[in-house]
Amino acid sequence: METTDVKTCTIKRKVLMDARVEAEFPYLSRYHYGGKEKTPKEYARELEQEIKSFVDFLRDHRSQDLIQLSVERDEADICSNCIQPWEPDKDEDGIYCACCGARLQEADDGK
Repeated sequence: METTDVKTCTIKRKVLMDARVEAEFPYLSRYHYGGKEKTPKEYARELEQEIKSFVDFLRDHRSQDLIQLSVERDEADICSNCIQPWEPDKDEDGIYCACCGARLQEADDGK
């Protein structure tokens, strides 16, 4: 009898992949500037100017401007075999990881 080695995997749910701090400047618009549409370069330049102003604000913290900061978390389901974001594919034998080909193990729910 011939045995074949079939890679198997499970899905690790909501794994933290990255985190960053984002600042929102509610008075800056991504799209319009004096009635005309901004390019991404123009918007990036405005953000750089606002960051410089924000750093100055932090130094003297006398300004009462409302700046919102938040931590943004990038989470993803990942394959336990290749540790890459889970991208499922399917064939007649079931579901497998599109990245490494490992077969998804059936979940044991205790039923």
